Amino acid sequence: MNEEILQLQNKVKNLETMLEDLNYKVWGKLGRGSNGINTFDGRFNQLTVNGFIKTIGVGDSISDAITEVSSRGGGIVQLASGTYNLTANVALVSNVSLVGVGRGNTILDFGDGARGMTMIGTNGSEILNCKIADLTIQNSNNAAGLDIDFSDFFKIENVRITSCDQAGLRILNSENYIVENFRSDTNTGNGITLGTTGGSDRHQHFIYENINVDNNGGIGLSVTMGSGFLVEGVFFRVLADTNTGDGIDYAGGSVTRSNLTMYSSISQNNGGIGYDINLPGNTFVGCFASSNTGDGFEDSQSNLYIGCTSDNNGSNIEWDMTSNSAIIGNSLFRNNTLSPATQMSLLNSGATSLNANGSSRNWNKMFKMRNRSGGTLAAGDVVIFASNADGESITTTTTQGDDKIFGMVLESIINNAIGNVLIEGYTTQLKVNGTTDIAVGDLLGTFTSAGIAMKAAAGDMCFAIALEAYIANDSLGVIDALLISPRLI
Repeated sequence: MNEEILQLQNKVKNLETMLEDLNYKVWGKLGRGSNGINTFDGRFNQLTVNGFIKTIGVGDSISDAITEVSSRGGGIVQLASGTYNLTANVALVSNVSLVGVGRGNTILDFGDGARGMTMIGTNGSEILNCKIADLTIQNSNNAAGLDIDFSDFFKIENVRITSCDQAGLRILNSENYIVENFRSDTNTGNGITLGTTGGSDRHQHFIYENINVDNNGGIGLSVTMGSGFLVEGVFFRVLADTNTGDGIDYAGGSVTRSNLTMYSSISQNNGGIGYDINLPGNTFVGCFASSNTGDGFEDSQSNLYIGCTSDNNGSNIEWDMTSNSAIIGNSLFRNNTLSPATQMSLLNSGATSLNANGSSRNWNKMFKMRNRSGGTLAAGDVVIFASNADGESITTTTTQGDDKIFGMVLESIINNAIGNVLIEGYTTQLKVNGTTDIAVGDLLGTFTSAGIAMKAAAGDMCFAIALEAYIANDSLGVIDALLISPRLI
């Protein structure tokens, strides 16, 4: 009887092996995207036209399952519910996906060791066609809980990364991917780090949707790109909340052109700046900054802001713009005791406007002019029209109340170079002499020292109104002023 049972067991085992091989051959013939095949073998491995599916539970080796699925031509490692205590990296390879049964149910715990989940290729040999979904990654002390480099055509969906001792998610040098319904929280470093390294020009064509980065010890969302490269992507509904550093930070101002668009996002309660933008060519639509320790929006490059709001940020500067950014239909909510000028710093800005509780703050006219002074002009220098045949030229004067007054330089302009000159609007940079005391509301004209303004006298041509007093007997003053069309007094 025992011999008969043994023979039956061997026959069943042989049949299972034959069925598994047949399934593999059928899938190979049909290819991905075909219909109608969905079978199981005796070891509960599911084979479908989308690839081989290996189902494992707590105690099974995830790495061995990835290797097996890869050897079958690709597919899915399906993780059952439970906490997987891991003692080594989990390295995902091309054409293999790792899927749990819910990010609160399937948990990859790396035990605070120098290990985590990785998906790392090389330039020219990228990891391709992967998915990570429906699971939590926690307690990693790797460079990131989920560390991705040189990987393309992948998706991260319904994943949480938490309590890692460095970054939560780091993605470098990767293209054509999607991250959605994702949370990175309570990590020691940044919630999310994106970037390029080693001279790579690869980081384009990505979408982030429904993203939470909160309670991290660094920046919530950090985008840092190398110089000279193109960056393209979309962020939709990002919440950066209660991070130690900035909420959202774009760095790498020497990038030739970036084209990042951020919609309907919130940066609040962070220990730094709400939106710290040092990449050019980006768009922000319907974004909100509130209760951050630093500025609400701070921009040193040229970007576009449409319908954004800044409220109650700790520095009392809701919008700190030192660039030629366009600000359209935005608003700030302010304490009535604070001037909009205090909360909106517009240095070297182009035509810009912003609504503030029904008030407006406008930066009106600026011209590009050529410096013919023979030396370098600095921001705050007062200039007149130069007598040159080429026109559109400026120089300095030592004539009090000069009739040829034009405006104030907004940036450093070397001799014979072209730069920005403000002719009407608000400035915080006007250089003045206070030998004749200047009071708020005084009209200002040119002084007898080059590049300096003074209180205008009868018969002088004035070009500005003092918004700040200066009474020191020197030419070291730098005051707030409103530049106006020149007029004789």
